[in-house]
Amino acid sequence: MKKKIFYSVLLMCLVSCGKAPVESSSEQIPNSEKESVVDSDVSSVESSIEIIESSEVQDSSEIQESSSIEESSSEYVFVEPEFSIIDLDEPYDENSNIDDSTKYDYTDYELAGRMFNKDGNVYTSTGSNALFVNTTTPFPYGTISADVKSTNSVDTGFILGYSNTTSDLWEGQGISYYFVFLGQGGVAYIGKTDNGNWEALATKNLGYTIDSNKTYNLKVVYKSNDILLFVNGELEVSYRDVKPLTGVYAGIRTGASGCSFTNLTLTNEYVYGED
Repeated sequence: MKKKIFYSVLLMCLVSCGKAPVESSSEQIPNSEKESVVDSDVSSVESSIEIIESSEVQDSSEIQESSSIEESSSEYVFVEPEFSIIDLDEPYDENSNIDDSTKYDYTDYELAGRMFNKDGNVYTSTGSNALFVNTTTPFPYGTISADVKSTNSVDTGFILGYSNTTSDLWEGQGISYYFVFLGQGGVAYIGKTDNGNWEALATKNLGYTIDSNKTYNLKVVYKSNDILLFVNGELEVSYRDVKPLTGVYAGIRTGASGCSFTNLTLTNEYVYGED
C-alpha cells in the first residue's frame, strides 16, 4: 500500500516537472526514446521507493531495538520485597536438624484450651484471646490447613512450634510459639512469641479487608525454621527463622468471639499446590 502511494506521488512530481512522458504532448517522440524515458523514470521511482522503504525498515528496527532495550532494562529493576519467599523447590533449610522421617496419625486429632467451642468439625471462639492446642500428638513438620472466618479487627490463625512450662496458655514467661494468621486490616502475618517476647517476623498487605461473612482458606507449610503461609491457595508470605523454636505442638488462636475454623487438617506431607 505504501509503495503504491509513494509511486503515485513521485510520478505526479515527475509529470509536473516535465520529466515523465505525457501522452497528450504534441511533440512526437520515437517509441524507443519513450521507452527509455519511461524505464529511466520508473527506475528513478523504484530507487526512491527502495530508499524510503530502507529508511522505514531502519526506523522500525531502531524502534524495536529501543523497545527491546527498555524491556531488557525493566527486567533488572529490583524492587525491595515486603517479605521473603522461600524457594518451593527447597522448602527447608538443609542445615536444619529436624528429622521428618517420622509420620504421625492425625485422624483423631483434638484440640483443647480456652474459649473455643467444638461442634462436629467446626471450632468457634466464644471469647477474646481464644486458644486451642493439642499437646499430645506432635506436629514438628508438614501442612496444616482450615477454612477460616474472622473479622477485620482481629488476628486469626494457627500456632506452631508450641511449648509451655506454665499453667497458662496465651502468652507470657514460659510460653513460646509461632503465630501464623490472617491479620487485622487484611494482613498476612507471621509472628513469634519466645518465652513471652513477641516479635513480628514477616507481613504482607493482602490488598483487601477481611469480610466476616466470607470464608478464607489458610494453609501453612511448616518445617522447623521454615514457614510458608498460603491464603486461598496463593503463597502470600514466608519466613526462615535463624533462631527456630523447639516446640513441636500446634493449635489455633483468635482475638475475638465468633471466629471459626472448619475442616482443620494436618499432614506430615509438604503440600504446596492444591490439597
